[in-house]
Amino acid sequence: MYDYTSPYVPDVAFTAEDVAANRAGGFTPRQVELLRAAGEQRARDAVLVGRGFLVFFAAILVVGGIIEFTQQSEPFDIFMAHQGPILLGAALVMLALLGVSVALSAWFSRRLSRPKVSRAEGVAETISQAAYARGMRYMRYELILRQGRRTVKLFRLSSPASLSHFQTGVRYRVYYVDFPQLPILLSAEQV
Repeated sequence: MYDYTSPYVPDVAFTAEDVAANRAGGFTPRQVELLRAAGEQRARDAVLVGRGFLVFFAAILVVGGIIEFTQQSEPFDIFMAHQGPILLGAALVMLALLGVSVALSAWFSRRLSRPKVSRAEGVAETISQAAYARGMRYMRYELILRQGRRTVKLFRLSSPASLSHFQTGVRYRVYYVDFPQLPILLSAEQV
């Protein structure tokens, strides 16, 4: 089974050196490399989504234009005089989407090039179960930190090995980089 929920969060295997560096607000060289790789992956994902929209809208524009032209009894130059502004507007929308994709890509990369260590404390709840989405079955490994009934933070992990560092019902202080979609877990310690 493939866990597509966290392709950019590798197995969590932190050391005492990781915890000490994170407690001081810094990173170990291994964590710097992890964050660089995660930023590059998320930037690539943003570009792929932007390109997907671009191809989709371009196909709609071309197919729609051909269908509209074949239904008209006008010559091509008259058709373009009437429909040209609409086609131009659609092309500008596609370029704007591509621009947004490039901007998101740059933003993701920049955000992880200047990361900040955040921390959360709470009682751990671990989840390891099968889930279904998009017609696929995958394993879900999650660490939830709670204070009373309130969820403090949710981390999606990539394997049972990552989840094995945590025990349900035990209080932890977790160090992470807060990032859109999923925070990146750096290290943890029992408190």
